Amino acid sequence: YPALVAFRAYRDERRCFIPVRHKPRLSLAEFAIPGLHDVSFTTPAGTTLRGVFAPPHNGATVILTHGSLGEHSDLMPEARLLHGAGFGVLAFDWPGHGQSDGGIEWGAGERLALTSALGWLSAQPEVDAARIGAFGFSMGGHTVTQVAAQDPRLRAVAIASAPPDPLVHLHWEYRHLGLLRRWPARLALVVSGMKTDEQVPEQVIGQIAPRPVLLVAG
Repeated sequence: YPALVAFRAYRDERRCFIPVRHKPRLSLAEFAIPGLHDVSFTTPAGTTLRGVFAPPHNGATVILTHGSLGEHSDLMPEARLLHGAGFGVLAFDWPGHGQSDGGIEWGAGERLALTSALGWLSAQPEVDAARIGAFGFSMGGHTVTQVAAQDPRLRAVAIASAPPDPLVHLHWEYRHLGLLRRWPARLALVVSGMKTDEQVPEQVIGQIAPRPVLLVAG
């Protein structure tokens, strides 16, 4: 029984780092956003990322980033709401998710993906490069926080249900049965190559100031 409990904890956490490529859950038509179309761009490391983009009516644009094991159409409600208020929206699949290439790191690969999205978006003629924000859900919020702390091109951010510290979050998530589940789950992070002490969101979020930050948590 202890071995089974430990194995399940390891498997559940390791699963978060195994690529999950598949077609979007929703089609462009189901987004019901005028002007929305498929886009792709490539990071300096050669990873091709895919998503959807709708130009703004007011010049300002928001990058929407999904959570672990998700894909860009998970953010359809947010995209529809923002575009209805005049904002442009760019929603893309993280590396190793949806239709994007690459692997899942919860680290440098995702940060490079977001900075590449910023570069691509800034080059679009309809977009005011001085008015770009980002919304990050869960893993997306984890990465948005890290990038916004270093990249002033993100002028405002909203972060929802993101782990403030990956190790603290892991210890809470696997708190039942204590070390019997926590240590295998932590081993899964080590095996997956995640650097848990690198740019911990709760330690770097203050660097976003004085730009606006909205935190949503439950």
